[in-house]
Parts: sequence; C-alpha cells; structure tokens
Amino acid sequence: MDGFQLIRFSRIVFTTILMLLLSSYSHSHGGGLSSYGCHTQASNGSYHCHSGNYSGLAFASQEAFLSHVQSQTGVIIAQVKTPLGDFSIELFEKITPVTVSNFLGYVNSGRYGGVLFHRSVDSFVLQGGGYIFNQSGYTLDSVRTDEPIQNEFNVSNTRGTISMAKLGGNPNSATSQWFINLADNSLNLDEQNGGFTVFGKVIGDGMDVVDRIAALQTYTVAGLSDFPLNNYTGGTLVSDNFIEMTITQTDSTSTYSRDDYLPYWMDEDEDCINTRHEALIIESRIPVTMSESGCSVLSGEWLDQATNQIFTEPLDLDIDHTVSLAEAHVSGASHWPIERKKAFANDLLNSEVLKVMDDSSNASKSDKDPSEWLPPNESYHCNYVKNWVEVKTLYGLTFDKDEKNAIEKILNTSVEYGARKGVVGIQASTGKEMARFAMGITEGNNCGYSSAGSLYQNTLIDFSISPDKAHLGQAVDILVVAVLGDDIYSISDTAELVPFTGDASSLMPFIRSTVFRENFTFRLVESVFSEPINVSIYIAYRLDSGDLIYSSAPFVVDIK
Repeated sequence: MDGFQLIRFSRIVFTTILMLLLSSYSHSHGGGLSSYGCHTQASNGSYHCHSGNYSGLAFASQEAFLSHVQSQTGVIIAQVKTPLGDFSIELFEKITPVTVSNFLGYVNSGRYGGVLFHRSVDSFVLQGGGYIFNQSGYTLDSVRTDEPIQNEFNVSNTRGTISMAKLGGNPNSATSQWFINLADNSLNLDEQNGGFTVFGKVIGDGMDVVDRIAALQTYTVAGLSDFPLNNYTGGTLVSDNFIEMTITQTDSTSTYSRDDYLPYWMDEDEDCINTRHEALIIESRIPVTMSESGCSVLSGEWLDQATNQIFTEPLDLDIDHTVSLAEAHVSGASHWPIERKKAFANDLLNSEVLKVMDDSSNASKSDKDPSEWLPPNESYHCNYVKNWVEVKTLYGLTFDKDEKNAIEKILNTSVEYGARKGVVGIQASTGKEMARFAMGITEGNNCGYSSAGSLYQNTLIDFSISPDKAHLGQAVDILVVAVLGDDIYSISDTAELVPFTGDASSLMPFIRSTVFRENFTFRLVESVFSEPINVSIYIAYRLDSGDLIYSSAPFVVDIK
C-alpha cells in the first residue's frame, strides 16, 4: 500500500524545465502577521511564522498550525443545545487563553443558560451571547457582562470559526457576544478593528445545525434587526419562537467504547467483502484466492512492514489501525459523530490508516503510541511514524507531549513535517470540492519532510492523491501542470513542457492510465539541484470523460 510508482527521466531535462518556470513565477503572502508572528501565504494557503515562539515554522494550513498549538494542551469542548439540533465547539484555549476563559466564565456561571441567537445575516454571521427571553415579562433581557477583554486576534475568520463581537473602533471591547462565521470572512473581519478574535470552531457535522438556524426567516425584535425566529406566524412572541441555547463545558476524553468505532468490519460497497478482506486484497503482492462465495480471502502474499516478514495465510494477520481507535478517541475523536468514527475505523481510501500486521505484533502494540511502542523492524520506524502523523493530520487529531517528542526524535524535525502538505481538490465541471492532493519534499537521508529543498543536496519531490471514492477502480491520467503568468504547461511522461491550448484533452499526462485502488503516491523528481528554483505546480487527474479533478491551490517547489 506504500509503494511508489517511480517515474524515471533525465534529471538534467527536468531541472531545465523547472529553471524555465522560475523566471516567470512569483508567489505572494496574504494579510499581516497575527500576534503569533504568523500569516497565510496567498499563493497556496500555507501558514508561515516569522517571529515569536513559532518563528521559522511553516504549516500546510492554518488548521495544521491550530492542531500544533492545541496539541500542547488539553482540548476543551463546549456543547451547544438548540431547538434545531446540537453542535460542539472546540475552544482554542492555548491560542486565545483570555477569550476562552471569558467565554467559559459566562458558561459556568449560568449566564448563557437560555441565551439566544439574536442576529443572522445570510452568508455572513450568526450571532448570539447577548440576550435572554424573559417569558414572564415578554422582554429581552441583556446578559450580565463582565469587564471587556483584551483582543487576541491570531486566527482567520473562516467558515465555521467562532469570534468575539465588539464595538466599532475599539478592539478591546468584547464582553459576552460572539458569532459563528457562515462564510470565509477573513478578507473583511481579519483586517478591521484590530482583527476579530477567533477563539474556537464548530466541529464534526455541527455546521449543518448552524446552517439550519441561519436559514430561518429574520425579523426586527425589540429594535434588533436580523433576528432569527422559528415557526413565527405573527402576533405575540413565545419562547418556542426563539433559538435558545444551553451551553455546557466538557473535555475530549469521554468514555471510549470500541463498538462506537468498530462493532464489526463494514461492507461499504455491499459486495459481501468487508473492510478486513478488502484490505487483504489491496495489500497482497500477488492475486489473492477467494472463497467459493467470493466474500473472503483464503490466501495471498503479504509483507508485514512492521516485522519485515512475508505471510501467505490471512489467519496469521491482523488489520492494524496505525493510530489505534482508543488513541484516536483521546486525541480528539471522542466528539465525532458515530458515523465519522465508523468511517475512520474502516478507511480503505487512505492507505496509511489500515496496515496488515502479524497478530502477535499487533497484540504487543495494542493502543500504544510511538513513545510506548515501535515496530520490531527498525528500518520501518521512519515510515511508521510518518504514517502515524499522516493519519493524525488528515483527521485533525492531536499529539501529547511524550508522543510528539518520540516522533520528532525519529523524524529529526518538527512533527508537522511528518506529513505531506495537502490541499483539497476541485472538480472542473461542477466546482465541487473532492479528493485531496499533497506534496512532500525530502532532503538527503532525512526522515521528515522539509518546507524547501537545499542546493547541492539530493532532493526528492513526491505527491499523494486521495481520489474521490466514486473514482476508485477507474483508469485515470495523472497530470502535472505548471503556470507561468497567463500561460499553462503540462509536463509529459517524457519530460516535455507542453503548452495548454485551452482544451483539457491537450494536457499531456505525467502518468498514463493508472487505476485508483486507494490513495496514490508518485515521485515527481529526485535530483541534486545546483541552481535555486521556485516554481508553482498543480496536480490533477483526468477521468475517461475528460473531466479534471485538480488541486485547489498550487504547490510551491522551492530549492534554495
């Protein structure tokens, strides 16, 4: 499942192509620095830190930065119950400690008991925290507020994040009111009034509930415009017309039950072959022998990378979760909906999640993290911890201190560089988000990835594609596309730089007619560069229909 499709061609030719691209490409940074000394790079959405505690670090995204910071402390969750459904908020205590403390002060004092959503602006914000409906007096009573707090703008106001409301022209005026961003408001709210402090995000499927509330018709109530009301047909308002909230604090360590994740191996495609046997089919190095029913694997050949042993009997093998279910639970999965827990436990798309392992080694590993257990095969330690980081990064799971230190000792770099830097894909015909693309840069004999390559040192540039599930089993062409100003070029499998004519069929494939069985990894180039390079590359795959699924942002190849 880890094998690369190795594409070999002239290092000199490929380096020449990259040098041609260099002269025409430049990338820009977006926005000012947060109080952490970090900002988002406009060209590819990555998050770079130039000063402060995280100086010199670069992250695939702001989300990866948040995971890094949050991993150094416990995760605090606020549960929000409403008449239209419940949702959970992950609070950024490490990033915005004053704001989170302020919010929890209102929660734990009971002042948010029955608090209302009182403002809803389509495709902008859903605001609450300011008023409670007094049913006996039919009045809106203001929440009793504490002293205003210091602004702590660090995180962009993207969809699903939660920010403090404040007075215009006064960055340090926030008290009890807050809002949920219904869209990406970063260009607006990050730049005005000192930046609006994001102190949490809606997690799981919570935005489905938020969107239901935001879709309600709005009215003017007690002089407040854009007030969302439920089932209101006119006349006197009653409690049931308001979206009242009950907010409680919890943590991320609710009781673990394996049955929540894996009561049994699923058969997602209903072909009678469950996840265990699908994994055995995918990982076998030879065609497997199936049972008479066609539902079970009877024999094959499997390399257990953890022990470097070859097995031919399925009964000798377990399907190991690289990150065990219990470990995922205490690392942030506890608040996932049951459906997401089961999807994680049966994830066949992302090859790092499930691995064949001999049953005795799997029993020895149990629920241990890399600070407590590493595979007997020492040569596999690097790939093992990189798989671990890939899984946790993909699913937004956190790292504890001992786990992080053990991983970084093997990576010989920060834990963020244990995973390729990824972006979501876009389907050209519909504009829908689907699939995921990621790039890794590896220098010399280093285990971990790098943000850039170095001159006069062997540099490997590779990519991973996690296709849309609907495209599994289909033959596709893999495309490598470079953009020079207004001109677009594809790099062919013979290292030719082919101009784009405006017809998607003219994009030459870098890899021809490959079939997705799971996520797919390939090497773009491995070379020693003697000249600086900075070039922007898109990755795509083309279906038989001609439709393209492409990376939503370019990957910057930087050799310096």
